Amino acid sequence: MGEWPDLSLPPIARTDVFPSFGPLLATMSSFSLLRLPKNELSKVLRHMDPTTQFWFSLLTERTKRLISVLQVFGDEITIRVETCVQIDLGSLRLNIGSSVGILEMGCKDPEDSGYFVTTNWCSPRVTPRQWIDHCMELTDSNSIDQLSIFAYNEGFDMRACYRNLTGLHVTKLHLNGDHLPDIQMFGSLPNVDEICFGFNLPVGPNYQRIIARNVEKFTMENSDGAQVQLNDLLASNAWFIQLTNMSLPNRQINLFLKHWIAGSNEMLCGFVINQFNNGAGYNEAVISNGIDYQPSMEEHHGVQENNYHLHPHTRKFDIRRDDGMRATFYWELGWKRDVINGLCCMFVWENLED
Repeated sequence: MGEWPDLSLPPIARTDVFPSFGPLLATMSSFSLLRLPKNELSKVLRHMDPTTQFWFSLLTERTKRLISVLQVFGDEITIRVETCVQIDLGSLRLNIGSSVGILEMGCKDPEDSGYFVTTNWCSPRVTPRQWIDHCMELTDSNSIDQLSIFAYNEGFDMRACYRNLTGLHVTKLHLNGDHLPDIQMFGSLPNVDEICFGFNLPVGPNYQRIIARNVEKFTMENSDGAQVQLNDLLASNAWFIQLTNMSLPNRQINLFLKHWIAGSNEMLCGFVINQFNNGAGYNEAVISNGIDYQPSMEEHHGVQENNYHLHPHTRKFDIRRDDGMRATFYWELGWKRDVINGLCCMFVWENLED
């Protein structure tokens, strides 16, 4: 694996960042394409293939702005880190770090969206962070829409990668793998809106520091019905908690509601569980045991905003926290016309007087 450049170095002039284009920059004033009227130039650029559009954006600040304004690469950027840094930019894919000083570029074949035609370019002096920044400018993005980390300790320099990502705003951070040091390291990235665990969380305190972060949304996704740990839920400071294909016994739901009534999870606005293989369904007597609840007379807007569908047999009740904050708890909802017996949720009302 190649070494990652030291980001503490001062910024490099554009002709130094992309030295292969030096001869072109000397003659840009006579580049006939740039002399076209604005509308005609836009048409020509739009008819270029994505690879050519990307190369064109590297020539000068002006060519970069031209491509950015056209939004040919969309307005989203996703990054996957495993044995290299993979950047998805609309129909373009960049792989950085799989070979020393080589940028691998893939473009979706228009006849087969799942197949990438790959070309390589030698770029020994361009850092991964400079590639990321350039891609964000092309999409006019202020953040990375999704950053997926696959931590399996396979020899890739994750620590250097972390340094290259520090300071970027991440909308969704997806953590996968079993190498705890890397999971903890990336889980500490400062500017993250949503954190998602794509694996079973072992019992213990190793992940509590990540779970306890103040984020907008905390998600756990599984495919084997792993049981949720109540302590993990109570430690979360997220505004919204979502559990997919997991299991939480009725007794644990009851305890979670009791803790919320007593003042836990102060930031919480919503909570959703999609139970894995919940053939037994929910037991209202167990869930409501020892809870002073009231019949719910109105629907919370969170049901519609999350595209849930209420059925005639959907059940609900209201609970109220000691400070007066009210929440509505639902179970046996569905999406559209499909009943999901394992789906339950709780939504908190915004105002004390609601």
